Amino acid sequence: MIATYSLLGQVNNTFHLFEQMKLHGMRPNIITYVSILSACSHEGLVREACQVFSSMNEYNVSPVEHHYNCMIDALGRAGRLAEAEQVLKDSPFQYKLLPVMTLLGSCKIHMDFGRGNDVIRQNLHFDQIGVAAYIKLLNNFNAIEIQGGELSV
Repeated sequence: MIATYSLLGQVNNTFHLFEQMKLHGMRPNIITYVSILSACSHEGLVREACQVFSSMNEYNVSPVEHHYNCMIDALGRAGRLAEAEQVLKDSPFQYKLLPVMTLLGSCKIHMDFGRGNDVIRQNLHFDQIGVAAYIKLLNNFNAIEIQGGELSV
């Protein structure tokens, strides 16, 4: 139900059920936290997202890529790009496609092309990002030139 309320944008119900769940002795799991962090991100509740992310330790839930991605998204949507970039750098998933593309999307929305270009430079060497991502990066930032069949910044 928490995931459904989150998807419907009913963040108050999401938090209410989360609190009720804990009051009744039910332990939140990885999916519970992804749902709540996603709701926070889409509703612009950065402070709440930070609190929820920090509380994961209380229930011995280790953050996975989707948790970090939600935090990057929440901070990025709020224009707190330096913090979003730091979350990416501090995560064990800094070279994964989803969090990198999430940060780049926020850089584009807030027109911070300098930061976006830096993120691209830091990730050009990483094979997992792949050709499709490079094309998206080219379209979004016009920061990469293809010279002699090789990418250069």
